[in-house]
Amino acid sequence: IRMKNKTPILLIVLILVGCLGQINADMYTPSFKAITRSLRCTDNIVQLSLSLYLLSMGLSQLIYGPISEGIGRRLTIIIGIIINIIGAVIVAHTNTSDGLLLGRVIQGLGAGAAAALYRSILRDSFSGHQLTKMIAYFTNGAIFICITSPVLGGFIQDAFGWRTTFLTLIGYSIVTLILVITCLRETNTQQSKDKLNVHFLLNSYRELITDRGFLGCCLCVFLTYGGLFAWFTSGSLICVKMLGISPATFGLLNILTGLSVLIGTNLNTKISKRFGASAAMQLGWSTIAIAGISILTCHFIMSLNIWMIIIPVCLFIAGAGFIWPNTFTTAFNPFGHIAGYASAIYGCIQIIGGAFFSTVLSYIPETNALPLAIAISLSGILALLCFLIIVKPTMKKASS
Repeated sequence: IRMKNKTPILLIVLILVGCLGQINADMYTPSFKAITRSLRCTDNIVQLSLSLYLLSMGLSQLIYGPISEGIGRRLTIIIGIIINIIGAVIVAHTNTSDGLLLGRVIQGLGAGAAAALYRSILRDSFSGHQLTKMIAYFTNGAIFICITSPVLGGFIQDAFGWRTTFLTLIGYSIVTLILVITCLRETNTQQSKDKLNVHFLLNSYRELITDRGFLGCCLCVFLTYGGLFAWFTSGSLICVKMLGISPATFGLLNILTGLSVLIGTNLNTKISKRFGASAAMQLGWSTIAIAGISILTCHFIMSLNIWMIIIPVCLFIAGAGFIWPNTFTTAFNPFGHIAGYASAIYGCIQIIGGAFFSTVLSYIPETNALPLAIAISLSGILALLCFLIIVKPTMKKASS
């Protein structure tokens, strides 16, 4: 798997694996209003289904990481994808809000394996600048899938209804499962049943959470991902319910957000190379803060319209493109020997950030864009402060 001619195959499979959790979150957001009507439940319940999905996906990574150190990454991912498919089947056939919530929790429990271990496989296979480069390639490749998922979800909703969206997710999961089984070789050459014992687990987690640089990166990502899922939670209701655009149009607008990621990640490659990862990350979080403040400003000086939402959100997502590759490399470089454990904590904290912001917003009535503006502003400002106070000093120490 480390051979150069195997790299494209590895990246393709990892893009599909790594996007599984995101697609499960994105594709059904244009259907929020339709699900509310179909299951005769409140908007808050449908929003809560996203929060519970994220929570179960985040916490389950703490289990999958250690398991992958003992039985390998490949088998662990296979188990997780099968669990994810079971959850999607439950949602696709439910007629109650309880079935929706249960199925989403099970989906999250399965998707946690994919969310945690694609990072571990990248760290198993690459390191240093090459790792950053592969993350950039991975991000660019994943953009296409992440752009098309809400677009596809919107068109499926308009043409066939929300249940077909979950049938599509089942199909995506099955294709990914087949490719993992047939194309992905085991990358964890240091796997051992000894790594499953409680003593090793506790020592590994202690090593990670006491490392200031690693934990600081995790907190920064917690806040950034929280801002992203503030948009996922509120965006559909603001655009479809308040502004009256169709689910398909809402999906098409996400093409702009996808292009914003592409712009951000490509600019990041150039800026990081010239000025360093620290400067790129500071620029990214500053951009996110400006995006949130822009929505706040527009909220108080003009009436709500689609462009006062979409343009700042695109700016926010472009800023995030500076952050994902650099925080990942900064956090993971020292921990190749326990990449599964590192990925478990990093992924868990990242997803919990999304679940936290999503849950808070699900309990706030959506009457305007103010909650979204506050969430995005706080995510950028607090993450930048966390980086300057906690992470940056460790980067300077490591470089000296």
